[in-house]
Amino acid sequence: MNKTRLFFHNLEEVIKRTLIKVLFKKSPRILPSEIEISKIRKILFVRQHDPLGDVLISTAMIPNIIKAFPGALIDVIARPQLSEKEIFTNNPAINEVIVFSKKEFFSPLRVLAFLRKLKSKKYDIAIVAGSTSVSFTSLLLAYLSGAKIRAGYDGAYFGKKLYTDAFLTTPVPYDTSVIKHQVLRNIDILRYLNISIANEEHYMFITGEEKEQAREIIKRSNFSGRMEGSIGMHLGANVLLNRWPVERFAELSDYLTGELKMKVIVFYGLKEQGLASQFKKLVKNQVLIQEPLPLRQFAALLSLLDVFVCNDTGVLHVAAAVGVKTVAVFGPTDPKQWNPLGNKHLWVRNIDESVFSVTLNQIILKIEELLRLRP
Repeated sequence: MNKTRLFFHNLEEVIKRTLIKVLFKKSPRILPSEIEISKIRKILFVRQHDPLGDVLISTAMIPNIIKAFPGALIDVIARPQLSEKEIFTNNPAINEVIVFSKKEFFSPLRVLAFLRKLKSKKYDIAIVAGSTSVSFTSLLLAYLSGAKIRAGYDGAYFGKKLYTDAFLTTPVPYDTSVIKHQVLRNIDILRYLNISIANEEHYMFITGEEKEQAREIIKRSNFSGRMEGSIGMHLGANVLLNRWPVERFAELSDYLTGELKMKVIVFYGLKEQGLASQFKKLVKNQVLIQEPLPLRQFAALLSLLDVFVCNDTGVLHVAAAVGVKTVAVFGPTDPKQWNPLGNKHLWVRNIDESVFSVTLNQIILKIEELLRLRP
């Protein structure tokens, strides 16, 4: 963080802390034993911060909430950035996806209208998801929703206890005694509320119509109307140290199409045209190189694949959320905390923690292992 950004970050923190001290008192505490689960009918799930992958990791909470509160109305607050709201749309179990951007704060009239609508919902509980930080905005929205019970991680571990003291009635202790997978960190919020856990997988609902539209995309490409024996690959990653060399993706593609006679679909991001161009020059066998799609179309297309190979980046969690088997190349990030859980999500990371040392053969072995795995 450069000096200018650090200055404004620190200034923002000072303003937030001052506002809390002046305008808010400590919220009354409600213990988990005091929560009557059977009486909860309206739920607000707040996931208004963090990157796309982090938001997708928190989706494992949704099926557990649905099971714990059958028939309850569930609303979600999400950001418009990175199409995060699209993660929750078209889900029959979710009543409404409420979009909120921090830009709303610059228009007092819009903020007031938003808050009136939010409060009119009369939520019984607001659950603030997240495992790597606590968000002032998310906590404030939970508080201003008027929900009697407001649960999320205690801010002490993150140096934000002032925030959670003011806005949460049921702060969840953050277990620092163990290194734990980030999905389990999110789910621990529900465990603390005495909610039984039946699901630890990412969750994104894709409709039958969306899958049919994805098949039409394939048909129009003259690639094939059938997706049996198909492998997807994504070339990019926002963090350069997380990018497996494009040359190896090309070698992998040629092996899959040549030796294994598989169909290969290659994906890339809006800012990764250069990677796609480089791949086209390197690859020898015919593949489908798919131009970037909106998130839900991309997710629907992934849902038709047998296996998806990618770097440690947000699209890994999109694939996991729609139930696709995955092989991920990891570098600096710990896959034991971030790779999707389950035996159909495999990863490769070498002792030097560099993607550049990951070999073609290591990835091939993982793909072949997943192809032998029964659905």
